[in-house]
Amino acid sequence: MLFKAQSLEVFFSPEFLELYAKGEPYGVGNPTPLFEVCAPLKSWRFLGRTGQHIELILEDHTALLVCKWWFCPPKHHIHFCPPNSLCLVGEFDPFDKELKCLEIKL
Repeated sequence: MLFKAQSLEVFFSPEFLELYAKGEPYGVGNPTPLFEVCAPLKSWRFLGRTGQHIELILEDHTALLVCKWWFCPPKHHIHFCPPNSLCLVGEFDPFDKELKCLEIKL
C-alpha cells in the first residue's frame, strides 16, 4: 500500500503518530505501508565507512525529514544535488521519525 504525503509535517502530527501506532492506515497484521515523499533536498551525507549508506535531509515549507537509505545504489548519487526536489519511497519509522528509503522516483 502506497500513500503520498502532501507535506512533510504530516509525519510529525500527533494525530498521525497516534493513528500510526494503532495500526492505521494499514491495519494491524498487514504489511507496513510505504510513503512517497517529494520535497527539496537540503543536504545528504554518507553513513559508515563503505559509502553504501546515505542520510538525506528533505525540507519543505512545513518541516524537515531525515531519510536513511541502507545500501543505496551508487547510480542514484548523481541525483542528490541540493536544492533539487527528490521523490523517495520508503517505510516511516515512528520512533525515530525517519523515512527508511527503498527507492527513488525519477
